[in-house]
Amino acid sequence: MQGAHAVKLRVPDALLIFIVPPSLQELFERLRSRATETADELELRQRNAAIELARKGDYDHVVVNETGQVGRTAERIVEIIEAERLSHPDRRIAL
Repeated sequence: MQGAHAVKLRVPDALLIFIVPPSLQELFERLRSRATETADELELRQRNAAIELARKGDYDHVVVNETGQVGRTAERIVEIIEAERLSHPDRRIAL
């Protein structure tokens, strides 16, 4: 969230796409299944995730990353970028 805000301050025309899990429950299950964090770290990640998801309105687009559909998620992001490029042909494109 902080990075997106910093980008928007420096590049007001930046296109912000927020990638979200299908639900908080699904996110928590994904995190637990990875088994890469302690219980305290998981609790902190869960609290932060809820706060971040509440700010999704700060973004230009929100894309749901459905479980097992990484390719579809990537396709959707490409579709958004291409549509923005057509809608705003004068916008400077930088990645």
